[in-house]
Amino acid sequence: MTRIEDVARLAGVSTATVSRALRGLPTVSETTRRRVLLAAEQLDYSASPSASRLAGGKTGTVAVIVPRITPWFVGAVVEAAEEVLHRAGYELLLYNIGGREHARHRLLHRANLPKRVDAVMLVATPLGTDDLATIASLALPGVTVSSGTVVPGWPSIRIDDLAAGRTATEHLLGLGHRRIACISGDPADEYAHPAHLERRRGYQEALHGRGMLPEPRLSVENRADAEGGRLATEELLARGDRPTAIFASCDEMAMGAVNALRTAGVRVPQEISVVGIDNHDLAGAFGLSTVAQPAAEQGRLAAGTLLGPLAGRSRTDGEPTPVILPTWLVPRDSTGPPGKTEGQPVRARRESILNTPDTMSESHLPATASTGTEPDVARRPDPAGPWWRHAVIYQIYPRSFADSDGDGIGDLPGIIARLDHLVELGVDAVWLSPFYPSPQADAGYDVADYRDVDPIFGRLADADQLLAAARSRGLRVLVDLVPNHTSSAHPWFGAALAAGPDGQERARYVFRDGRGPDGAEPPNDWQSVFGGPAWTRVTEPDGRPGQWYLHLFDTGQPDLNWDRPEVRAEFVDILRYWLDRGVDGFRVDVAHGLVKQADLADWRPQDEPVSGPGTEGPRPPMWDQDGVHEIYRDWRRVLDSYPGERILVAEAWVQPAERLAAYVRPDEMHQAFNFEYLEASWSAPAQYAVITRSLAASAAVGAPTTWVLSNHDVLRHATRLALPVGTPRPRGIGVDDPQPDPVLGLRRARAATLLMLSLPGSAYLYQGEELGLPEHTTLPDESRQDPTWARSGHAERGRDGCRVPIPWEADAPSYGFGPGDASWLPQPTLWAEYALDRQRGVPGSTYEVYRTGLRLRRELRLGTGSVYWLESPDGVLYFRNGALRVLTNFGADPVELPAGAELVHASGPLDPDGRVPTDVTVWLRPGDEPGEA
Repeated sequence: MTRIEDVARLAGVSTATVSRALRGLPTVSETTRRRVLLAAEQLDYSASPSASRLAGGKTGTVAVIVPRITPWFVGAVVEAAEEVLHRAGYELLLYNIGGREHARHRLLHRANLPKRVDAVMLVATPLGTDDLATIASLALPGVTVSSGTVVPGWPSIRIDDLAAGRTATEHLLGLGHRRIACISGDPADEYAHPAHLERRRGYQEALHGRGMLPEPRLSVENRADAEGGRLATEELLARGDRPTAIFASCDEMAMGAVNALRTAGVRVPQEISVVGIDNHDLAGAFGLSTVAQPAAEQGRLAAGTLLGPLAGRSRTDGEPTPVILPTWLVPRDSTGPPGKTEGQPVRARRESILNTPDTMSESHLPATASTGTEPDVARRPDPAGPWWRHAVIYQIYPRSFADSDGDGIGDLPGIIARLDHLVELGVDAVWLSPFYPSPQADAGYDVADYRDVDPIFGRLADADQLLAAARSRGLRVLVDLVPNHTSSAHPWFGAALAAGPDGQERARYVFRDGRGPDGAEPPNDWQSVFGGPAWTRVTEPDGRPGQWYLHLFDTGQPDLNWDRPEVRAEFVDILRYWLDRGVDGFRVDVAHGLVKQADLADWRPQDEPVSGPGTEGPRPPMWDQDGVHEIYRDWRRVLDSYPGERILVAEAWVQPAERLAAYVRPDEMHQAFNFEYLEASWSAPAQYAVITRSLAASAAVGAPTTWVLSNHDVLRHATRLALPVGTPRPRGIGVDDPQPDPVLGLRRARAATLLMLSLPGSAYLYQGEELGLPEHTTLPDESRQDPTWARSGHAERGRDGCRVPIPWEADAPSYGFGPGDASWLPQPTLWAEYALDRQRGVPGSTYEVYRTGLRLRRELRLGTGSVYWLESPDGVLYFRNGALRVLTNFGADPVELPAGAELVHASGPLDPDGRVPTDVTVWLRPGDEPGEA
């Protein structure tokens, strides 16, 4: 029987679009509707269009109230909400309103709603205050989405329209424009959305912030659509005092403005720049610069908000806290610098970081970061937006954090006992590396049971207690999810071995016959990340040599076959298991590896296998296949059905930045570690290039950039940065290797961390880096446990050096790690000088540098800011984020502080003459500095 998925695949649309098209809903274009109907006819699809996608039968109905004159984003909101609600069995009924009076008389009386309606969603529909009592009388659960109406007891979801107006206007100001007109929706028009008023206020605030006043002659109100934008722009041109740029309160007005300017022979942007808000479907075709809003995310959140009451779960007492989502700048061709500004040559140049060269000499840096330049980066909201967009998250490696029972291995009770340290440090959340039952072939990343706790770490009750203890301290908790492979001790793999070559159980993994006449050669030439072949041959139940199984990592980590429905269903169930227990999200291990190229073609790696091909050449057949994104879209829908902003974090070693950004599109993951940043050289040009490139790629999909410098898989950056600049990242350093300078490494590490914490987006810290811990580079080889050491034939030391248990108390056994001397990896004697009790409260200590930096980052809202590059000498990185100026000196000589600047925080002391030494980052309040346009 033909399924709706078959129709969607043939028509090239989503299943939700098929459902809407077959029901004749107005949110589907006529072209798309015809394509869907043709596909349905060709496939003889005859399922009931009204309930074709309802999961397990129809559960109920949600009334969705939308305005008759439909803003562009309503369709995207409804589509995303429908996707979530349909999976829960709810049908959507659309009601189009012709205006406020029409709403009152047609919609808001209970008699006019079908008795089967179970909830109401109010989308982009401004209602008068007189309607509130009437809508409350419905006694139904509901939610408002960008409606401009506050319904008592209903949650509300919207964007920060004020910030959007500021962002759009500051973009123009940053390009050098000073005569900026504003065209906006007429508030007297009953269809005008209150958002237009807020966006216009944002325009005014941005001007006030530059000491400018809005000029009445440069402000025109009209209908909030393309025709209104055209008429408003014609009126502006008729007044004779032409602006150099136009801010439009929505994209439809902006597109009308572009058409009017082109009709009048005015070149865009050479003579007049235009910027809008919304990121309308047609904005790209117009080349329109815009401030985008997460329309689909609003729909998903609204649907998820309704599912709780619909399932009988009561809401919390009091009025729900409004959810305010972020907006971000999407620069295109409709904006550029003016030829003249107030009669003077423009000092600021527009530098599109989308075209930043991969390499540049330091002599190019001042020109590229020229005076007043505003890079094309995402504008972040205030902290009322989603927590994960600006959070600082602390990674705990449970084996090495704190040991409660003295067996030398860290555990969950030990973590609970040390949670107050994280509160004092000032982080927002913790990420726990795996604590599941495991043979520990790869330190827990070989999972035998995804729904329990390994006895070496505690019990399942300890995990529940940890979640509760963290929550009581205001900390969120992420757990590791390992979906690329299981342990060879997992029951599934045991069943696969027992089933033989023809057993269905083998289909859950990647088994293949070998090459050669007797199958004695591996199926292809793939190599394990840990060294050696990525294939191991099994002995069949009858005792004969048999098939080979794929393990991209250790032999004890067989890769799963993600083409199998039961594999996908199993991991959705695992997600729900831990979400139901209260976790706030998942760090997804090897997120780029789940799907392999179907033909398992040979691959001659030209780079280290886990990192992919870089920016050139074909993608390896085992990494970053497009099929992974379908998996994460499914997972995102699961998480969005839970309250509380649960998140997915991708560990994806993917380049270039645009490929990585695909993992954090609005309907996929929330964060993806920026490993290109982690591996960037310690030089001003390299740091400038990776920061600008990363921000641009993330902004293009509306995601934050997720910065990271250390984790459990790489050399700690206090050691890595001491290597000669440009040295490729080694896989471990041993006792007989050249030893990096720990003083140089720590100085650079502190500077790097303050630079990272000053950037907009989210950031991750690895346990112990707040103490300045270096890599244990003299770890005895006989103590090493990383499988890399053995599988590489002792050519690579591996990752043990960054996993050594951390020091808490200088004079205690195991430096306070546990109650006794036991430690699963030996700790170096120098650990005493790094212990927490030696640094807490000591001015200038690494711990206090971190604490102060985290506090200031939160107070100054750096995570929700923007980067504006400022003029600087060679070898110096200098930019503005909000009210803060950030300067990092990579050069050989000290540099003077900008004139009048006030020192706020520094990674190290200034020199005796008050200058910034080499390898130091300073945070400044501005003085009278050149470079501000």
